[in-house]
Amino acid sequence: MRDIDLKTKAKLRRRATYAAISVSVSLIIIKLVAWALSDSVAILSSLIDSALDAITSVMIFIAVRKAEKPADKDHRFGHGKAEPIASLLEGAFIGGSALMLIIASARRFFDPIVLEQPALALIIMVISMVLTGILVSYQSYVVHRTDSLAIRADLAHYKMDILVNLGVILTLVITQYVSAPWLDPLAAILISSYLIFTSSKIIRNSMDQLMDKESVSTRNRIIKILEAHPEVIDFHDLRTRKAGTDIFIEMHLEMNGSLPLREAHMVTEDIEREISRAFKAARVLIHQEPAGIQDERDEF
Repeated sequence: MRDIDLKTKAKLRRRATYAAISVSVSLIIIKLVAWALSDSVAILSSLIDSALDAITSVMIFIAVRKAEKPADKDHRFGHGKAEPIASLLEGAFIGGSALMLIIASARRFFDPIVLEQPALALIIMVISMVLTGILVSYQSYVVHRTDSLAIRADLAHYKMDILVNLGVILTLVITQYVSAPWLDPLAAILISSYLIFTSSKIIRNSMDQLMDKESVSTRNRIIKILEAHPEVIDFHDLRTRKAGTDIFIEMHLEMNGSLPLREAHMVTEDIEREISRAFKAARVLIHQEPAGIQDERDEF
C-alpha cells in the first residue's frame, strides 16, 4: 500500500479515536442490559472491560491530539511521547481491572448463581461482537497506514474484546443445556487472565518506546541506504528513537578529508532525502567528519 502524507495520517488517527469512543459507549449500554438480565460474571467481566475501553479510548483520543502538536520552545522534539504514555496507562488499567475481576469471580465458585434469561443476553453479546469486529477492522487499517502506537494498543485491546465476547457467548450457550454454575466464573477468570497477558504486552511495547529502544529493522534499512553511497567511507554513533509516529535519526558520517565541503554537504543532503523517503516522519541529524579521525565514540 502506498505511503500517505502526515496530514492524512493524522486525520486517520483522529477518526480511529472517534470510532473507538462511539463503539465503546454503545457496548457499555448493550452489555449493561445483558448483565442486568443474566447476572453473569462473565458478562460483567466484558462490561467492565468495555467501561475501561471507553476511558482508555478517551485517553487515546487526548494523547493522539496532543502528539499531533508541533514542537515548541519547551518541547523541541515535539509531543510524540504522549502516545506511548497513553498506551502505558491503558495497559495498567486493563491489568488492574482484570486482577480485581479474578478475585470477584473466584467468590462465585463458593456462591454460584443460576444465570437468568441467557438467550436474550446471548443475542446482545452477539451484537456486541459484531460492533467490535467492525471497529477492529477499521483500526487495523489505520495502524497499517499510520503505525500509531496508541491506536495499536487500542486495537490490541479490542481484538481481545472479540475473544472475550466469544468466551461469554460460549458460556451462555453451554449453560442453557448443562447445569454448570461453575462455568460462568471459570470463563470470567480465563477472560481476565488473557486481559492480564494483553496488558503486559501493551506495557512492554510502551516502555520500549519511552525508553528509546532501537528497532533493528529501522537500523538495518538506514545502513543499507548509507552503504549505497560510495562517498561514505564509514559511519558511527548511528542512533534512532521513536516518539509516537515521529522517528529521530542521528549519526556521524566519515568521508574523504579532501572532499570539498560543498560536495560533502550535497552527499549528506542526498542521504537525508533518501532516509526521509524511507521513513516519512523521520527527523535526521547528520554530523560530517574526515575519515580516520580518532574521536570519542559510543561503544555498544
